[in-house]
Order: sequence, then C-alpha cells, then structure tokens
Amino acid sequence: MRYKALVIGLWLAATGAAPAQEVNVDGVLLDGMTQKPIAGGEVRVEDQRVRTSEDGSFSLVILPGTWRIEVTHTGYLDTSFPIEVSDEG
Repeated sequence: MRYKALVIGLWLAATGAAPAQEVNVDGVLLDGMTQKPIAGGEVRVEDQRVRTSEDGSFSLVILPGTWRIEVTHTGYLDTSFPIEVSDEG
C-alpha cells in the first residue's frame, strides 16, 4: 500500500498575561505533494487531540515547553516532530 506525506504549518500566539501563560498553536494540515488542505486529520499534543476542519486548519492551547506534535490521517504516513513553544513575543 502506498501512503502520502503530510505537511503541517504552525503559528504560535501567546494568550494571557501570567508567567507560563498558555499559547495558541494554530496550523494547517496539507497534502505533501499537492499542498491542498486535508480535512479530518488528527493532530495530537500529549492528551489533547483535535480534528482538522474542512480547510485543514486546527487549533490547540498548550503551555510553553518542548512538546511532540503527532499528525495522522487514513491513507497518509503518520508524522511526528518536536516543537518548542514559548510565551515570549
């Protein structure tokens, strides 16, 4: 069976005013070859799991630190990679 590659784009934005404030992690899941958005993919960081919307977008709220983001969708290779999240502008 042949699998396609997933590509993910991320944007980070601090939300709050306290030290160690939560950070919004927004992104878009794309097909690695066509660069078209993928709906219904699962994006996971620790115990948080969200599905990508029709336009491939997703949003998570996590604390600053080093995390492993995992992305899955049927017919695609599972992808995971570390991200460093900071609440500094």
